[in-house]
Amino acid sequence: MAESKQETELVECDFRNTEQRGQYFTLLGQYMIHPMGGMERGLNNDEQQRLATYMTQHPDAHCFLLRRGKEYVGLSTCYEVFSTFHAMPYLYIHDIFVGVEYRNEGLGSLLIQKLIDWARQHHCCKLTLEVRADNLPARRIYAKAGFKDVEPPMSFWTKDLLE
Repeated sequence: MAESKQETELVECDFRNTEQRGQYFTLLGQYMIHPMGGMERGLNNDEQQRLATYMTQHPDAHCFLLRRGKEYVGLSTCYEVFSTFHAMPYLYIHDIFVGVEYRNEGLGSLLIQKLIDWARQHHCCKLTLEVRADNLPARRIYAKAGFKDVEPPMSFWTKDLLE
């Protein structure tokens, strides 16, 4: 496993690069239809184009791929946000996923650590993420990396505008 970690790197996805774009959408599609993603399908071509255009045009949006050797094994979609309380940026991890065939190799922990390193290099004051209560493997990885529930406890609320 140590050898794999040495060969593994975090790559910011360049949506103009056909290989990276394809790998990002393949992994995102796998995540979307995974039980933790909860969707019935991945993005269609029009939705992929819309997402790629948006991410390319917004400098605070970051799509990362975890590459081990020549294989893309995971992804994370993040947004650099600004903390009004600290007057500093922070990194919000919106999506994080390791391909099912690459699980139990320490890659989830490695991906989180590489995101922490990226955030430190970009002078972020913290990282935030959402995690499902029933996603115990992810919760263990995040806790081991130093993530914890906020105090006082807060709820994540949403209002669906596509209804």
